[in-house]
Amino acid sequence: MKYERKAHEYLEARYGSLFLRGPWLRFRLAGDPRLQWCQPDGIYFDLPRGQITIVEIKYNHTADAWFQLTSLYLPVLLRLFPEELWKFACIEMVKWYDCATTVPKPVKLRPSVCAARPGEFGVYIWRPGDD
Repeated sequence: MKYERKAHEYLEARYGSLFLRGPWLRFRLAGDPRLQWCQPDGIYFDLPRGQITIVEIKYNHTADAWFQLTSLYLPVLLRLFPEELWKFACIEMVKWYDCATTVPKPVKLRPSVCAARPGEFGVYIWRPGDD
């Protein structure tokens, strides 16, 4: 939790109002009348590129991050923001990265959150004091 708090502070300082910290999103699954909730750790809006980057903050790199980003948060955001107007990227922000931790798609190490690219699973290694 300490790392996540510091990461949020860093992202808010770096990206200002273009970074949305931990928004709660309400959604319904097809065929299920119940409302459900999810909360990505952050969303970064790159307006000039027309890109929304979903950020998942983890202390250690995990396969769970890939599943949360691609199977939960991305489908919900695709319903909120028209795909015709926006591109979407997913990135896991971690303190420790272990390449032996496998995910279903190849990992692309990125130097920042804003360097995430659509169609890939990005990982940004950030440690407090790196900035």
